[in-house]
Amino acid sequence: MKSLHILFTCAVCLSSLPACNATRNVPFRIKPGDVSHRKMGKYAYDNYASVPDTATGIVYRAVLKLIPYTRRNAFYGNWGGFGCRGGRPVDAMDEIFRRHDIAYTEARCYRTLCWADEACVEALKKTDPVTLKPGGRAYRERALSFFSNRSLAPVGKPVGSYVCFHEDRDCPIQSREDLKALFEMPSPGKSERMIATTHKAGNIAAAKGKHPSGRRASARMQAKEVAER
Repeated sequence: MKSLHILFTCAVCLSSLPACNATRNVPFRIKPGDVSHRKMGKYAYDNYASVPDTATGIVYRAVLKLIPYTRRNAFYGNWGGFGCRGGRPVDAMDEIFRRHDIAYTEARCYRTLCWADEACVEALKKTDPVTLKPGGRAYRERALSFFSNRSLAPVGKPVGSYVCFHEDRDCPIQSREDLKALFEMPSPGKSERMIATTHKAGNIAAAKGKHPSGRRASARMQAKEVAER
């Protein structure tokens, strides 16, 4: 148990180092073909590679993976949860979490990290739950509850963000407006609109008994009524 405490303490101390020393020499783009607007970032985000994590982030993720409940409920897609696997997001909500990770990587001031949480909440509220992957609706509610809770704001923040009071002048994220622009999601494409329409139509048909699942439910209800008689 003592060794675990020592490991955690070392991880906390190491996590403060990259917070104050930031080298940004890569054009800041978050998607292929994006314009950098002369802003420079730490890493190339437009290839969907995983964002390098801090030592505390690695520890948090390892602990959450060991607990059955958090292993099932604290992660989503390729980017939801502490740390990330990288790769193309599985849906719009996963893309929001990817941009949230980007914001955390670039902005090391605690205040700016809290602004990133606020922008993430606003983006999640605009996400249509119907277009999400299975389990996405429940995870969306959990994410909204977590990032909206001010008492949980310090959780997951690099320790160095508490002592690094000033952002680097060349940081691509300088204000709430920059974060809103970062989280500004494109309108859903044709395929996404078709999926959403299909899901909604299926739900309505099931409610009316026209969908196969709705017919099966109606048949079960009729059989139950006959049995009761």
